[in-house]
Amino acid sequence: MVRDSIRIEMAGLQSAGIVAVPGSPWIILSLVKSSLLQHRIIDRQGREVGRITGPLSPVRPSGDALWQSGGGEAIKTITRTPLDPSSGRPGSRTDTVYVGCARRPVS
Repeated sequence: MVRDSIRIEMAGLQSAGIVAVPGSPWIILSLVKSSLLQHRIIDRQGREVGRITGPLSPVRPSGDALWQSGGGEAIKTITRTPLDPSSGRPGSRTDTVYVGCARRPVS
């Protein structure tokens, strides 16, 4: 195996993206599972330290949280799941920080 490669067991799941958590050793691997996304938090050796499952929308990591937007065409939401920067483990609770209507441009 090449030294800069990470082996990931995906068993029937499809990759939907990968993003590094800024200022940390953690990587978020997003996998499609049915009609949901499973976000696995892994270290640089590929060891999983946590996971969250949510709607089919990407997560955006900050140094201490995972942010996700979702909702349908009319209603939009933004959620925040705390992330422990030292262990990489997600918090047990996701908070909805915004719910609102999507505006359509006036023509």
